[in-house]
Amino acid sequence: MSFEDRLVSLAKKLKPSISDIRNYNAALNSVSKCLDGNKNILKVEIWKCGSIGKGTGIKGQSDLDAVVLLSPKQDMEKILERFQTTLKGCSTTQSIIRKRSVNITVRGVHMDVLPTKYGLTDDLGRAQRSMKEVAEIAGYGDLFKGSARILKYWRDLPENSPNTGNIPSFAIELILVRCFKSNEPETFTDSLKLFFEYIKDSELKDNLQLFDSRNRSLVSYNFSFPKKEFLLSESKNAYKKIKTNPIDETFIFK
Repeated sequence: MSFEDRLVSLAKKLKPSISDIRNYNAALNSVSKCLDGNKNILKVEIWKCGSIGKGTGIKGQSDLDAVVLLSPKQDMEKILERFQTTLKGCSTTQSIIRKRSVNITVRGVHMDVLPTKYGLTDDLGRAQRSMKEVAEIAGYGDLFKGSARILKYWRDLPENSPNTGNIPSFAIELILVRCFKSNEPETFTDSLKLFFEYIKDSELKDNLQLFDSRNRSLVSYNFSFPKKEFLLSESKNAYKKIKTNPIDETFIFK
């Protein structure tokens, strides 16, 4: 089996099944109905965001992020506590309040639910950025999404994960977007080469940015020193292995 064949097989293995997607959608609908049942919560829309919303989630590993847009008339005082109480009705585990969201499990799906409304600059800014990420990335095809899953898998390998500093998935996706915009890879091998070559050559400027032409706004990510150092060193090593003939597969297949 060639290196490309092994990557194709890995991408298929990491992709959530149709049944998984149905479970995500059912969990999102359950949350939406629970919120609709509380007349003190003025829900306008609920959005599927994060890796699942973008289509780059990994089977059995990716949680579902949901952004709930509330009416401008919504009283936001203790809104997280109200969400927590309401969502207990559809959660199979205890709901936990985080900094700006409520974490629950519905139908076996782990969810992070973020309430926001127009007029709340910080929260809405985060919500809008999440939607821009979805709009930008969801439009790419299976090669892009499969490449993103493979690179997340590479990031999370036991020998790599202690050094990643929890590098966000969107940072990986952001680099991939740049690679795909300036090139037209036809295989997973090509896209991985482009990814590692980009990091090797650019050395990751402190502020990695992407201009979203559809929304005319900037999505950016700031690399902390340990995250940047890990990506630089490990990507250079991976690039050396993937450029050899035959390709040294040990950077991803142990």
